[in-house]
Amino acid sequence: MFLYNELYIYNIRKDTWTKVEIPSPPPRRCAHQAVVVPQGGGQLWIFGGEFASPDGEQFYHYKDLWVLHLATRTWEQVRSPGGPSGRSGHRMVAWKRQLILFGGFHESTRLVPIAGRSFFPAVVRRELFMGKTIVNTHGICCPIS
Repeated sequence: MFLYNELYIYNIRKDTWTKVEIPSPPPRRCAHQAVVVPQGGGQLWIFGGEFASPDGEQFYHYKDLWVLHLATRTWEQVRSPGGPSGRSGHRMVAWKRQLILFGGFHESTRLVPIAGRSFFPAVVRRELFMGKTIVNTHGICCPIS
């Protein structure tokens, strides 16, 4: 298995793919989530995922948050204390000015075991532009006062 660390942009009108080289991207990974928001000229947000070496000797779940500023084509790692633990296979959506993350798994812990894997039943919200991370372990997203 080989993990890629490549970024492609598809032009719908021209029906063409273009590989884009941007310095200092996130480490290569798979099973992460990415969402696009229009703020700041367009942003691509990425959270989590996993890395496995080709020989299977190294395995790692990421818990990092990255944003690609599409207008300037620059990557930025967002350091946010209190964020979710490392995971892959989760889901993430953008809603208003928030990122909402749900579920996922981590193969080396015992949280909610199903078919030999451990799943995270929590909803995590990241307030865009406010730097807040809110974890709700009941799986329900609640408004912030």
